[in-house]
Amino acid sequence: MARTVQYKQGNGTQGDLTSYFPDLTNAIDIAVSIDASLNSISSLYVIRNLDGTVKYKHGSGSQGDLTSYFPDLSNAKDISVDIMDGYTLSSYKNYYAVLNNDRTVKYKLGDGTQGDITSYFPDLTNAIGISIAIGINGIGNQQNYYIARYSDGTVKYKRGDGVQGDLTNYYPTLTNTKDFATSINFLTDLASPNNFYLAAYLNSLPVIALSSTGNQVVSGTAGKRTITISGTISDADNNTVTISASINGKTKTTSLSNTSTVKGWSLSWDVVSDSIVEGTYGNIVVTADDGNGSTSSVTYTGTITVDKTNPVITISGVANGVTYQNSVAPTFSATDAGGSALSTVSATLNGATYTSGTAITTSGAKTLIVTATDNAGNQSQQTVNFSINKTPTLTLTSPTDNQTLSEGNTMAVQGSASDVDSGNVVTTKYKINNGPVRALQSGVSNGSTPISFAKSLTYRDKRLWDGNTDVIGADLAENTDHTLTVWAEDDQPGGKSTEVTRKFRVIWNRPPVIDDENRDLGTMEVPPSVNYTVTEPESNPFTVTEKLNGVVIRTFPGAAGRQETVTIPQETWLRLEPGVLHTLTIEATDNQNMSSTRVFTLTRFEDEISFEIEVPWTTDSAAKRVLLTLDMNIPAGAILIAEACNNAFDVAPTWEDISFHARYGRGYVFLNTQKTATKWGVSIRVKIEKGTASEPIEIKGFGGAFD
Repeated sequence: MARTVQYKQGNGTQGDLTSYFPDLTNAIDIAVSIDASLNSISSLYVIRNLDGTVKYKHGSGSQGDLTSYFPDLSNAKDISVDIMDGYTLSSYKNYYAVLNNDRTVKYKLGDGTQGDITSYFPDLTNAIGISIAIGINGIGNQQNYYIARYSDGTVKYKRGDGVQGDLTNYYPTLTNTKDFATSINFLTDLASPNNFYLAAYLNSLPVIALSSTGNQVVSGTAGKRTITISGTISDADNNTVTISASINGKTKTTSLSNTSTVKGWSLSWDVVSDSIVEGTYGNIVVTADDGNGSTSSVTYTGTITVDKTNPVITISGVANGVTYQNSVAPTFSATDAGGSALSTVSATLNGATYTSGTAITTSGAKTLIVTATDNAGNQSQQTVNFSINKTPTLTLTSPTDNQTLSEGNTMAVQGSASDVDSGNVVTTKYKINNGPVRALQSGVSNGSTPISFAKSLTYRDKRLWDGNTDVIGADLAENTDHTLTVWAEDDQPGGKSTEVTRKFRVIWNRPPVIDDENRDLGTMEVPPSVNYTVTEPESNPFTVTEKLNGVVIRTFPGAAGRQETVTIPQETWLRLEPGVLHTLTIEATDNQNMSSTRVFTLTRFEDEISFEIEVPWTTDSAAKRVLLTLDMNIPAGAILIAEACNNAFDVAPTWEDISFHARYGRGYVFLNTQKTATKWGVSIRVKIEKGTASEPIEIKGFGGAFD
């Protein structure tokens, strides 16, 4: 039922006065003083509100506040007015009365005069409201009416002269009314149409309260998906009250009857089935409607966080399926973007509690499980499977550092490798500089016993050899540090020991060494003889070759440290041009084609040139004449001696001087006619002495004839 005020005149005429009153939304009492007409400025329509204030409205429509005109309202149960001077509210003729909870009735005149009129009323024991009609003659007039309304719905009066009676039937129906009011203008005739009897259907506001006021965090997770707002409701009119509230556009309702006593209520939302969007909700208005036009509300000020988002887990320092060497220290964290904030993040390693950042040093397969839960119950879990492998360790006992290798030397690579992971296949490897990686040894570790390795590498031909295998495939430079690198690997990903290195140098195959030094032997009249020895740094076999002016004199296998002598054969010496620088060389070459050379220079000195026919020409008889033709350059000062004989086969041939004839190309007549040999023969010999000549003597050839 709406909030209305109905009236009934003494003659039975009825109507509605609701619009004459101030706003009745929060009204709990009414009072009225009607002059001759309803809309007269002297007519006053009064209400008392929930907040204790008293408002009025004149029949003409003007409004105001009457609170201060009444006695103390702190314990008021009902109010009443009787206005004799509607123009002047503060007139002493105007009465403002209050029924208190202790059933006393106090009044206050417009001029401020106060008093008690309890005794003028009928018995007030069960009274729930009062009304007064006091004439201009004051309180004690016998025609004044003091009216009381009772909880049983009856209305009684008592006049100033003590006469009492019942007025119930003069009012509109009082069932379900909140209050009543009376304006009696014609005191001598209660049934006069000038008398107004009012019933106020001021349905009581439901009284709603919250019992759940704290914050709530919910999610889509089972057991955490329900939002609940609860409280109590009561309604003085015992109306059936409907409780309702909306979250994210989803309205929930519940109805309760028999509300004259306090009842509990509860509204629930399932964030999944009700499709409550993720977010934060607050200041939710809960409304109580009694169905009779009265509503009350209360605001749930707690924060409701709907979080449907699982936490995001971050794991760093470790990856799925990876094998780590010796140790790894995973870290993990989680964030929550759903709004409820992270509650817990924890981890297990192979089932045992694991703390972020702790180093994991034990070998084997590992399973790290990280679980994160937010305050809404959303949970995420991330699993990483990985392994820890202990890297092998290596001890290199040989070679020593900074070794120098010469031709034929060996480099022993020796040591051992260990792996604490039993069952791992361990392979020891090596390389020279950045050359190919090669294996030294391989074996299965038992977790404790070292696996030994040993290999000898031989240096020859500028390279290192493992038997017939060229280890590096390139020449090793001299005067440069080379690096042997040795390490051990197991058969697990990344399982490699620390590399151990050794520096070494090589000496390429050195040529044989010929003693003495390159030098000039000077000017010589006889063939030289030079002693020398050859040594071989690498003890390789070698060959010695002796040359004169690039022409081999002799070649022979050398013997290290043995003294040798190089000389020029006589016949070769004679053919050497005098006065010209000649070169005598000794070359020693080993079986690696490494060679060295010693060089001597010399100049042949001659002060005469002589030659003779080696085999005389045989004649049948003694030759008579001879002609010698010389193709030569004989400078001034040189002496030419030319001789010929016709008995050349004699032990002592007869040589005859033909110098003059030879110089000028003339024939010579032999003087000799004797021989001692068995046959005749012609021979010629020539000698040219330098004499005082300063220019060279050049002989190109000679010719001749005889008869």
